[in-house]
Amino acid sequence: MLGLRLCAVVAVLAVVASSAEGARSALCLSQRGASAPSVLAQEARFNPPSRCRGWPLLRKLEHGGDVVGVGPRVTANGTVTLDVVACGANATWHRSLSVFLSVYSDRVRDAVLARAPRGAGALRLAWAAPEAGEYTFLPRLHFYGDDCDGAPPVYLGGSEPRCAPRQKCRTPRLQGACDKLAMVPQAGTRVAVNDVLAPTRRPGRQCRDGATADGTWVRFSRDGRGGAAGGYSGSPWSTLVERSAHRHDRKMAPWRFSRPDCDYHFFAASEGAACLDDVFVAYVGDSLVRGLYATTVRLLGGATDDDRIKAAQAATAQRTRGGAGSNPESQTTFTVGGARLAYANMWAGSELPSVRRVLAQELRRPGRPFARIVVVANWGAEHSVAAACDAVEAKFGEQARAALRAVRQVAGAGRPLSLVLATPTALLARRNPGMSTTKALQLASVLERQAADARAAGVADARVLDLSNLTLARFDDATLDGVHYGQTAATMGATVLLNMLCRRPEREQQNE
Repeated sequence: MLGLRLCAVVAVLAVVASSAEGARSALCLSQRGASAPSVLAQEARFNPPSRCRGWPLLRKLEHGGDVVGVGPRVTANGTVTLDVVACGANATWHRSLSVFLSVYSDRVRDAVLARAPRGAGALRLAWAAPEAGEYTFLPRLHFYGDDCDGAPPVYLGGSEPRCAPRQKCRTPRLQGACDKLAMVPQAGTRVAVNDVLAPTRRPGRQCRDGATADGTWVRFSRDGRGGAAGGYSGSPWSTLVERSAHRHDRKMAPWRFSRPDCDYHFFAASEGAACLDDVFVAYVGDSLVRGLYATTVRLLGGATDDDRIKAAQAATAQRTRGGAGSNPESQTTFTVGGARLAYANMWAGSELPSVRRVLAQELRRPGRPFARIVVVANWGAEHSVAAACDAVEAKFGEQARAALRAVRQVAGAGRPLSLVLATPTALLARRNPGMSTTKALQLASVLERQAADARAAGVADARVLDLSNLTLARFDDATLDGVHYGQTAATMGATVLLNMLCRRPEREQQNE
């Protein structure tokens, strides 16, 4: 099941332990005297960066009630806990409250997200250290009331991820002063972990599924060999980053994603081309899938990027006097050896006729027929939630089912069809008022159910690529809006996809 790092890592506390009660009282007393800005950001519109949210907005929404962090504390097996509690006798929150925790050391980057339901007065963030070391804890207030309780969710974070529509942003996404106010007040930020219950590794096995909930971002040596956890095979990681990341995004090149029980293969362009020979890979979805397509093309030796794809789309839209979103035919395609990759834009169900035309056109191209068809899709998930209380399961579920029916009709019954459904990324900022992390998890659940239903309906290979957990720990450095992730986060997303589609070369399989 998806969401283990994003949602299920939640332990709501009915009562703070008596040993911590004295600490809580002292922290609450200290926080009571903290002054708040007189003008706060309003959720109904975009705001200048000088207007913040964070604990001052939560205090206002809770009618003067404060929140503080107690800890962090380290247990005997290396698990670190941080309690976030409401102040006052029998204090509880009037709406649900979520807290996002980023964890850093010089060798590890990780994150978890916890949410307490309305009526609770405390929640616990629990994180298991993969190795001993000195860690920085950054607990941020995240969303207030994102469980669709009849009112819109309120974002408490420190970012203003978009400027006013159609205006160029001139300020950084994450405002330092606002981010400081988003931190859980009074919480400690440094912790030393000495004793760690390290996970048992199974070195040598290739990571062939799309699961990422058990992984961690690790720093490794300059040549890409070694790291805090897990191994790899194939090309040096630095080579993949050089091919896939924009030049100004390569500052995070030493970081890669690793799982404890398997190894990723870093495919050379020639290896990827050989694996995908006679395969048509169709990418269908919104900008998240478009970015995955562009990064995969670069890993396979192509020269496209997301900006070029959007420029081609806009040019075609202008020639045809249509909107860019209604012209998926304008997207670029890529051929490598006997493989063909193509992207079809889909933001809504109304674009399915255009998606069908794109795929049919590619499958009718002159030359030998493709032996296999792979569809990588999210069916426009990012744009399917227009209002805070949209019924995701019903609305997006029907859109996803209609899209899969259309794709299967175009593909026909004569060739094997593989399906990779890409979940939303870790939506950790307010990019549009209707979307929250809870909604992203619901969208991921719809896609997970669709993969299971597709297998039951005869699609032999239908799996889920979990981009949510993959990107969770990269909020501070790899995203401009909390939704689209670049740098090595994008490189790793395409790498996980290639490992799902391709077995590594025989010379690397001796340990499997």
